[in-house]
Amino acid sequence: PLLHLMSSFTQPDVLGITELRDMVERGRAEAEAMARQVQEARDRVGALRAGAKEGASMPKLIRSGGAGADRQPWQSSMEADMQALFSFVAQKVDVAREPDVFEHQHAFPLGDRIVELGRMVQWPLEGCDLKFSVPSHLAGAVTRCLHEMKEGGGLDAASLRGWTTGWELLIGAPEPAVFLKHRSTHACILCHEGK
Repeated sequence: PLLHLMSSFTQPDVLGITELRDMVERGRAEAEAMARQVQEARDRVGALRAGAKEGASMPKLIRSGGAGADRQPWQSSMEADMQALFSFVAQKVDVAREPDVFEHQHAFPLGDRIVELGRMVQWPLEGCDLKFSVPSHLAGAVTRCLHEMKEGGGLDAASLRGWTTGWELLIGAPEPAVFLKHRSTHACILCHEGK
């Protein structure tokens, strides 16, 4: 009996080692999956950067981070970027066309903010693979703004200042996208690829 007791202390706990080996293997598989996800994210960011350099459909002035020489003396860089976005969309959208309507119920992070889309209206942008999506309750105000852009060539200083004080322009990923995030609500306007 004493010899049997001593031998049980010297033999490895096969069941414990097997469980430990399985845990290590699961951890290794999870780490490999995470490494693949990180690489995919890096690849998407690289594609975004390459697309911006090659002249993807997003407004060039916004992709470059500022309107530069096209900026009016009274405009801040935020106002110039906002003007560039609205000008781009106004040239490419037919707001007289009936928009598609969709509902997006899930909130998502955008930088350090949370965005809730809710009920949206959406128009395709002509000549490119982009869509312009607006919260349905703001569609009237946005279409009036786009009509102003088409008719008068730009937003006046007061309108532009209203947009930049109420909304923040953000460039997004993983797909090329420009977001106008309302500063005090979860509302968001998007110019984006795909659906």
